[in-house]
Amino acid sequence: MYLNSGSVLKYPSIFTGNIREVSLNGEAYFEVAKDPEHKFIVSTPQKSKVEVLGTHFNLEAFDEMDEVITTLVEGKVEFVYEKDGQGSKILMRPGQKVIYNNKDGQILSYNTNGESELAWMDQKVIFDKTPFKAAIAYTEERYNVEFYCKHFEIWQIYIYRSVYRTIYRRDSGEF
Repeated sequence: MYLNSGSVLKYPSIFTGNIREVSLNGEAYFEVAKDPEHKFIVSTPQKSKVEVLGTHFNLEAFDEMDEVITTLVEGKVEFVYEKDGQGSKILMRPGQKVIYNNKDGQILSYNTNGESELAWMDQKVIFDKTPFKAAIAYTEERYNVEFYCKHFEIWQIYIYRSVYRTIYRRDSGEF
């Protein structure tokens, strides 16, 4: 398991019974070995869960966000969520990205190669067909900065392929 900066994973000191459940607030990449006798579940602040069936996946679920983003790299997971007060689930396939909005119950599914979703593990940021507004929001959150834009039409622009590498400055202890 890889935990992204600013993320918190809570788990018991000892797992008991046949369910291993952890709670994630943030972003993490999991590699979970298949074990049908001990189900592995990751809960999120948005009242959704990922039930793991032996897999590699990325999960982004910060408590201040309305969205939960799950990207399946290999294996199988069930994404469990609430819609209209009812429990629902999606069996995900490798190369699938699911975005669930906790506020309106909307769920979107996309095909992906996982490159941009896993770039954080290599200290990279990849914008590919990304709305400019989303890229700015990500940059503000990641680097604790704020941008002001005088021309609102710029929010309609998409960034079509940019790769940035985060560089750690040893002298200041900051990115």
